[in-house]
Amino acid sequence: MLHRIINKMKGSNIGKRSNTENINKKQSDELNEIKDANVEDKIELILKSSFRNDFIKFCIKKQIYENILFYHDISMYKKQPSDKMKKRLSIHIHDKYIKTDAPHEINICGKTKLTIESEKNSDGKYDNAFSQVKEMLIEQVNIFLKQMNTKINNK
Repeated sequence: MLHRIINKMKGSNIGKRSNTENINKKQSDELNEIKDANVEDKIELILKSSFRNDFIKFCIKKQIYENILFYHDISMYKKQPSDKMKKRLSIHIHDKYIKTDAPHEINICGKTKLTIESEKNSDGKYDNAFSQVKEMLIEQVNIFLKQMNTKINNK
């Protein structure tokens, strides 16, 4: 997968019609797999696909990059078996995304912010924020997939 992204960025497939057709077919198949996936899996699939860099650029352009970062950090937080590490990550997440004027403050409702503040030691304190961000990202993934589908089919 990384090899395809690097080759695409270098433009190494320019002028190689059969190679381009193969890539378009692979990308089209990959795109269809993501589109047909369960709503809950679309974000993970796109972040593991050859479209990852394009999606990140899309999010930067839409000024929602902090949501991808938050999504990633919460996923890591949920996987942590160590309470000590969870506490460190929790502080990082709060300072980076939740507190007012945080460097990558996410756009969540005030009630969710208050819940996070009042449940500082709760393992599930970020669940509502994660759900809100995930819902917004799924909406953006669907827009992105339509754009990529058009781009691939017009090649």
